[in-house]
Amino acid sequence: MSTVSLGNMAIVSPMPRPSNQFRTPIGSIPQPGSPPGGIIAQPLCHNTTRGTPSLIIQAGEYLNLQFTRNGLAKGGGHCQFAISYDNKKFVVIEDKLKYCFKRAPSNDDFVSVYNYDIELPEELPTGYATLAWTWVNAIGAREYYMGCVDILIQGGHGNWLTGPELLVVNHPTLGGGVVIPEFKGNYNTGLELFKQRPIITVSPDNSNPNRNIYGGGNRNSKCATTDVGGSGSINTGYSVFNNSVKTLAAAAAAAAAAAVSQPQQQPQQSSSSPPPLPPTAPYPARDPVSPLPVTPSIPPKLPSYTPSPSFVPPTPVPAKQPPQTATSYTVFY
Repeated sequence: MSTVSLGNMAIVSPMPRPSNQFRTPIGSIPQPGSPPGGIIAQPLCHNTTRGTPSLIIQAGEYLNLQFTRNGLAKGGGHCQFAISYDNKKFVVIEDKLKYCFKRAPSNDDFVSVYNYDIELPEELPTGYATLAWTWVNAIGAREYYMGCVDILIQGGHGNWLTGPELLVVNHPTLGGGVVIPEFKGNYNTGLELFKQRPIITVSPDNSNPNRNIYGGGNRNSKCATTDVGGSGSINTGYSVFNNSVKTLAAAAAAAAAAAVSQPQQQPQQSSSSPPPLPPTAPYPARDPVSPLPVTPSIPPKLPSYTPSPSFVPPTPVPAKQPPQTATSYTVFY
């Protein structure tokens, strides 16, 4: 009997930014009693290098995001959809809070919603951008999922976009170490964090040739937020990672960076190895071959036809005439 392997939720269409870990969270914290190996500290989008756009879309249109059909819903949770032009600052354009991937409270892993239509604001600046999806799962280990799609926006009517800043939680090194605990049936868990997101502004790089020249505007956001003046300060009362966890995460990141930066050494040849083969001698040069003389072919001359002087053309035979048919008349009196 075959079994279906279930994984985590992830974007499958449009094509997400390449990553060999796109179905794993970018952030995770150890639960009580979990080993330090449970820490995950990946960069935003798993990969901060922008690739070729997977989609060209007009500002003001809807973008349909489709998610894997063999994923685990983990009871739903809070999802954000955001736009960035520099892969660093993300403005949220839509929220799906409490029941993301579900339609009602649930403590199971069955997925009820596989795709979302996200409206792109008309005032989005024209240019290359990143559409991001994030997810805080309701049940299970405290994780933070993120997937990104590189897009090209056309027809925008603004030079900048203003809205709530993307909330990052459950991450050892990003978001200030704030943790949203398991919901345990309370789907209002963490909502105050989303309401206190600071308001920020993003815009394309001035060097972008596709940068728009029209006036900008503020986003009439579909997000659960209140204007806090962009101060960026959040007083939540939620737990924050202790210094030992941060130190472990920093040490792991430093070790990974050192392993990447250290050049690989070539293995030394052992004394028992056979000597290398001598270089192959070049092939001897070929003697030039004289081309054969080419004699143009002359067609044979045919004798011309001259009619004999005694030749008398035959008398033409007159064409046969159709036989004459007598016409009889009958006279009636």
